[in-house]
Amino acid sequence: MGVALNSHTPGATRKRRRLDPHLVTLLQPGTFAADRYQLVRHALELKHEGGARIFAVTSPSGGEGKTTTVLNLGGALAKDSATQVLLVEADLRRPCMLERLGLGAGAVGGLLQTLTRSRVPPSEAIIHALGSNLWLAPAGGSTAAPYELLRSPRFWDFLTATRERFDYVLIDTPPLLICPEFQVIERWCDATLLVVAANRTPRKQVSEAVAQLDRAKALGIVLNADANAVDSYYRGSSRSTRRSLAR
Repeated sequence: MGVALNSHTPGATRKRRRLDPHLVTLLQPGTFAADRYQLVRHALELKHEGGARIFAVTSPSGGEGKTTTVLNLGGALAKDSATQVLLVEADLRRPCMLERLGLGAGAVGGLLQTLTRSRVPPSEAIIHALGSNLWLAPAGGSTAAPYELLRSPRFWDFLTATRERFDYVLIDTPPLLICPEFQVIERWCDATLLVVAANRTPRKQVSEAVAQLDRAKALGIVLNADANAVDSYYRGSSRSTRRSLAR
């Protein structure tokens, strides 16, 4: 099953609103914060050379920056115009990507409709996010029972189809210590990233989260919002660009 995309995809005529200011790879390329995401991009590219295409991004708990990381990594990877990048919003409990990318809900179906309706193909869930090569499969709503949907064969079919169409598929998953869905999603992925909030996430939670990861797929830990990571090379930058991400 392939994913046929064209200029008539939902969202092609979508009115854009303001981008979330935390999306530094899209709004402030070349800053220290954006360059930290480029380092993580490099790690994904090395894994991609070995055949990896589907990457899951999670965190121990909520509010640690996993969605911000997915969006910024997508922006970093999409700097290469020859690379097709898809962001998948698989956190079906608290979707927010459309808003953060400045896109209205419009008439897009999203991942939920693809998983619940047999006649809705993967292409109907995917819209243009930015430019010609950054795409988004938004959640398309929220549900109180996401586990059964994400463990279904239809989710596997969706990822199989997108693997054929895109160079990188970045999946924003629910927090793994709170929700059971990550364990299901991890099975379908080639590699995983764990996002941890600097100076906030308890070490015990980090240890528990690392213990639950499949070590063969774990790519690394992303330390988010580390104010101490700014190198002297970037000291001249404004304070507004110093939200850093260190791996």
